Amino acid sequence: MKSHILACACLSLGLAAGLSGGCAGDNHHTNTPLAEADPQIDIVTSNEDVAVGDSTTLTVKSKNTLGHNAQVQWDTTGGSLSPEDSGRIARVRFDKPGSYTVTAKLMIDGRVYDQDSVTIEAHPVR
Repeated sequence: MKSHILACACLSLGLAAGLSGGCAGDNHHTNTPLAEADPQIDIVTSNEDVAVGDSTTLTVKSKNTLGHNAQVQWDTTGGSLSPEDSGRIARVRFDKPGSYTVTAKLMIDGRVYDQDSVTIEAHPVR
């Protein structure tokens, strides 16, 4: 009886704080985690200005994915895009000068929850 009371008290504190799943090591609760906000994705880039032929690395940071299997879908208005690490990283390279948009979409259970875009400027080699 004592352990049950402690487990319930811990779960109540976790829910009040906006956390999920009860106590660490508590395998009795299997509820879907709660989130304080909608799932989000943000692109972090190593360089937004590149020379034609050079590549830049894009990384995504996501939060509030509700404990579900989240995937990242990449798209670009030009150039070549190579996703790595299950879509968390993408390398992009442009063969022609120009301004290109690269977009990452956060997919959860087959549905788009959020997206972020970054503009990359490809400059001619001098």
